[in-house]
Amino acid sequence: MDELKVTTEDKDGTTVIRISGEADMLSTDHLERTLDQVIVRRPALVLIDLTGLAFITSLGMGALARFSQAIKRHGRVQLFAPPGHVRDVLFRSRVIELFEEVNAA
Repeated sequence: MDELKVTTEDKDGTTVIRISGEADMLSTDHLERTLDQVIVRRPALVLIDLTGLAFITSLGMGALARFSQAIKRHGRVQLFAPPGHVRDVLFRSRVIELFEEVNAA
């Protein structure tokens, strides 16, 4: 099991969130706390890099969906490089529709 790792950095006017490991039911609280810290800062543009995300549960998808809705009140949210199986889950659940997809971080 890969421990969930969530990091944030501000880079050239964009808040970059990197999520890697497994977003399971035990780690969703950590994910939500980090996303909430970003919401309070009210960034104009957020890029979520999922390159290293190995697994995500419905709780993790819910956290991403709530985050997207909160940020869209004042900014934009982009999703970068979800691995194939993670992208499939986000697509089938329609969560991916809440984000702009980009090809370069």
